[in-house]
Amino acid sequence: MKLRDDWRNGHIARDLKLPLHREKIAFAAIDWAASRANLGRIIRPIDQDRVDDYAAAFRAGAVFPRPLLARFGKSLVIVAGLHRSLAMQQAGETGYEADVVEVIVARELELIAVQHNAMEGSRIERHHRIEVATAMVARGEIELQEAAEAFGVTREAINSRLRIRMGRADIARSGAKPAKDLPDSHVRALRGIRNDNVLKAVVEYVSSYPHNEEAVRALAREVRGRRTEAQQIAFIEEQTSSRKQAEENPAKLKLPQRVRFLKTLSTMENIVNGAKSLNELQIPVDSDEEHQLKKHRLPALSKKLSALAR
Repeated sequence: MKLRDDWRNGHIARDLKLPLHREKIAFAAIDWAASRANLGRIIRPIDQDRVDDYAAAFRAGAVFPRPLLARFGKSLVIVAGLHRSLAMQQAGETGYEADVVEVIVARELELIAVQHNAMEGSRIERHHRIEVATAMVARGEIELQEAAEAFGVTREAINSRLRIRMGRADIARSGAKPAKDLPDSHVRALRGIRNDNVLKAVVEYVSSYPHNEEAVRALAREVRGRRTEAQQIAFIEEQTSSRKQAEENPAKLKLPQRVRFLKTLSTMENIVNGAKSLNELQIPVDSDEEHQLKKHRLPALSKKLSALAR
């Protein structure tokens, strides 16, 4: 089986000040379960189609970069090149010559896995790198500045995710049971509510009825503007009652409003049909909000409009 040197292996090992050497490895000696569980794989599960393609390429004589393994205690773990390794095994090989680093602490395994997979193969996207960096900082395994440099993201991006983590922890502590997962934008907007009982009431309200980010911010301001817990909860109860009444007795659009709505909808339809990306629509969202928009809000809107059209 032909493999070539991978400059990334040496580069990352030097950055982390880890000894690197080349070694013949039998597949039977590899801890496959730990290799599948490293952060690079948790973020992006094994793609069997990619393994099949690599295996076919290996059989045809293709030359791929040398995988990188780490010896951690008594385990030998693949930290970069798991798809390649599985493909070689599938192609009938029983082992290979690989680059091996000696690792002492678990965080080094995580750093190597994410750094390497951010540069090679099916690359880890930026928001995933931010999530991993945030998790490591939150666990106290790495300093903020070091995490930003290691994962190629900004301190501000990690801090933003840390604040959202703290916000979600506050929500969990309050005992709130959201009707659905709250978007990050909602969690950010509610960070200023410190009373657990009030926070629980607000979370359950905004998760039960549709709210955009600005509406949640306005609601949070209204809640904080009331002095006592009783006043704040009473305000939320009033809002809940109003929304229930509105659902039970929906107001119909009058003719002038209906005409304006249909014209606006028609204009939006033309703009959306001609757009190739969210950037062309000039929607001012950060990467996290854009992820939520793509994954949840736009598909939900499309589903609702399709249902109304029947």
